[in-house]
Amino acid sequence: QIRQRVMQRHNIRKMWQGVGCIVLAGILSATALDNGVALTPPRGFSTWNAWPDRMKPASGNSINHTTASRYLKGMVDAGLHKLGYTYFIVDEPCFTGRNADGSLIENKTTWPNGLKAFSTELAQYGMKLGIYTCVGPTTCGGCMASEGHEEQDMQTFVDWGAQYVKVDSCSRNCTASAGVSNKTECGQILWSRYTKALNATGVPVVYSIVCNCDPGRGDQPWKWAVPFANSWRTNIDIQVGFQAISYIVDAQRRMAGNGSWCPTSPSNPSGPGVPCFGHGGPQQYSGVGHWNDMDMLIIGTKSVLFPRPLNESQSRAQLSLWAALKSPLLISADLTNVSQDLIAVLQNSEVLDISDDKLGREAVRLEDQLHSTSVGEIYAGPTTKGFVAVMFNRETTPQSMALHLTDIIPQSNDENTPTWAVRDLWAHASRGTLAADGVFSATVPGNDVVMITLVPSAEQPITARSLHPFGSYP
Repeated sequence: QIRQRVMQRHNIRKMWQGVGCIVLAGILSATALDNGVALTPPRGFSTWNAWPDRMKPASGNSINHTTASRYLKGMVDAGLHKLGYTYFIVDEPCFTGRNADGSLIENKTTWPNGLKAFSTELAQYGMKLGIYTCVGPTTCGGCMASEGHEEQDMQTFVDWGAQYVKVDSCSRNCTASAGVSNKTECGQILWSRYTKALNATGVPVVYSIVCNCDPGRGDQPWKWAVPFANSWRTNIDIQVGFQAISYIVDAQRRMAGNGSWCPTSPSNPSGPGVPCFGHGGPQQYSGVGHWNDMDMLIIGTKSVLFPRPLNESQSRAQLSLWAALKSPLLISADLTNVSQDLIAVLQNSEVLDISDDKLGREAVRLEDQLHSTSVGEIYAGPTTKGFVAVMFNRETTPQSMALHLTDIIPQSNDENTPTWAVRDLWAHASRGTLAADGVFSATVPGNDVVMITLVPSAEQPITARSLHPFGSYP
């Protein structure tokens, strides 16, 4: 597995260089992040969308210890801390200034005992502190950020017990950076400072970046962030309601080249292949230790800013898609005031196992592949044991869908080719077995998903060569 990770990182870097990113060799060697964490997409909690006054922290309404402890209680009471929801990100704590030595001043009104004490509180439940800051001088909420104090602040965060740092783009992003016009170079310069600073602490810390990534603008961090960070946002902040789920999934697809497909054999243009690297989509850069971040889960999130919370079926859809597409899974809701039905969605260990799969391969949308014969909006990808598929119905009425296994499973004339066991991850039930050229059909309810795994009935090593059509997909 270690060799696999090393080779994967090597291949990613080769590809990353091949798409024309501009990095000085000295900078790359000095700032490359190889911290051994986030080998699967990080999972946990963020206070950002749960906190109703999140848009004005500098006016005294920042998240406070009392509320954060209530959010923690909701996580613990639901047993989620035992299901891999490990990180608790305080977003944002709103530091009020700096001391004469440059160290951050905590707000003693909102955090009377400080974040270090809260880190100790989290550790009682096996959870780890995460802290938010910005790449510029002030945060999105107008509070003190870390520009010019990168090494000092990262060491401070680690001293407080932080094992996750989120660095946002407000007040100094790649559309308004001092003296840097090339967006790729800008991203490398600004966010690599934190890579260097975190490396200097000697403590493995998950490093998450957010950098102005609306599909119509921005600097496409997946093209340059692999050596620097454990995750990067691929989109704008998640917005209100179910339509946000569809928007982000669509944006992820558009950024992948809008379905462009490069066949393995030029003589068979509709045959097996991979997404075209030249289009620079984010899927090809995702992998063990470095993930495309589609933003927080909004399961259970409700406030003035989220007046149309997700229902149970819509919640299943978000968790399924985020797990299959290998996004970090960060809850951002007050679970002390959420129905048990929605908490049960977050507790689905079979879906969480897909997020945790060690292969770390992001699913792709099958209808974008020129050879696909499947019917419906279906996302599929390989796992260490076989394959996973998500049938997604964004419409309000039931839709019939059909997954043709020939779209994802290597075909062979060998009479010993195994059949494939099908399991429904939301029904927690077997759906029988299929031949390698079989079809799995389902009627998917409105705004819902059917999520299945396919596992060979006989031992079949899952190798790069056998992962049709994913063989060359990093």
